[in-house]
Amino acid sequence: MTQAKPTILAMDDTPVNLLTLGAALKDEFDLQLATSGEMGLRLARQNPPDLILLDIMMPGMDGFETCRQLQADPLLALIPVILVTALQGHEAETQGLQLGARDYIAKPIQVDTARQRIRNLLEHERLRKQVASQRDLLALNLAERLASDDKLKLAASVFTTAREGITITDTNGSILDVNEAFSRITGYSREEVLGQNPRFLNSGQQSRDFYDAMWREILNKGHWYGEIWNRRKDGQIYAQMLTITTVRHDNGEPSNFVAMFSDITALKEHQAKLDHMAHYDVLTGLPNRVLLADRLSQGMIQAQRRQQLLAVVFVDLDGFKSINDAYGHEVGDQLLMATARNMKSVLRESDTLARIGGDEFVAVLVDLDSTLSGGTLLNRLLETASRAVSLGGRELRISASMGVTYYPQDIDIDADQLLR
Repeated sequence: MTQAKPTILAMDDTPVNLLTLGAALKDEFDLQLATSGEMGLRLARQNPPDLILLDIMMPGMDGFETCRQLQADPLLALIPVILVTALQGHEAETQGLQLGARDYIAKPIQVDTARQRIRNLLEHERLRKQVASQRDLLALNLAERLASDDKLKLAASVFTTAREGITITDTNGSILDVNEAFSRITGYSREEVLGQNPRFLNSGQQSRDFYDAMWREILNKGHWYGEIWNRRKDGQIYAQMLTITTVRHDNGEPSNFVAMFSDITALKEHQAKLDHMAHYDVLTGLPNRVLLADRLSQGMIQAQRRQQLLAVVFVDLDGFKSINDAYGHEVGDQLLMATARNMKSVLRESDTLARIGGDEFVAVLVDLDSTLSGGTLLNRLLETASRAVSLGGRELRISASMGVTYYPQDIDIDADQLLR
């Protein structure tokens, strides 16, 4: 049976953006298109999608208000939202994240980058739902069993054998009991934690506002689940998927809180590796073509806003092929890594050096006052790329060729044209 493609709802008031995005993503995703926030909300309620791409700058109901209404709707609140915008600055990003957006894609949209961000977020959502489903089932079963005296033995069996860590507290937050999995994950024995408040596990990674919102949801809805970072006894910070459920007396008043959690540190590390592989060159660790395109687009927007120049520098290593043929690929790889380190060392923190293939590199230099102001930096980059490298007792020398262009120019030009 063919697996259904994930459904993406894209909201953008510019039809050409929707058509371009739809043409690029249609083979991998089923796309619903909406030209306003109001229309997008209607479509989402009729057929909830797996993910929403939401443009911020729309007339009438903008992306921020649309995101706010999505979060307020119980049917739509858990659907991941990626904001799409040409706005720059931390204020817009912070506002969107506070409203519940999961990620950002900057305009002009780089399709490969957008596709990878969508894949990563959908995969993370799939794994989260899988873990949450298993965890919630155990948590609800345990909560029901704790509320009934005639099922205490069965509850004790689940409590003892569960692979998830379990913490039972009173309504004041004092720990009444923990299971063996709790001790295995956190490093603390049962005797060490009885009577303590679970906040002693706090890693400091979450803010006070985070915990305030978490407890508001527990008190209002009776449960909460999500990701949280805590600290083990040995000081190591780890990620966990956590569910907190309220156990109630017959009269409906809370009697206890049951927390169940699983260690998802390995999952988070795997996700980080996948993200790194999608954006960085495996050999040199430099940004690859995908991340270069994103950095270049951001730099062009920044250059216009600050009224400064941006330089795009293409560097080709001359003579590398002959060294690679003469001494082998291992020596050639070491030469590329050493040369990449040398070139990166002469650039500023705000600049980007990327490897786009073989012996070809591209540097993006930002915040230049004039073409002359970048001359010294370009000379240092060319000189460093041609510097001799000592490997295995040999001194290997190559030369480099460089091409450079600047942005903005007298004509309208995009990132691909600058690279060409």
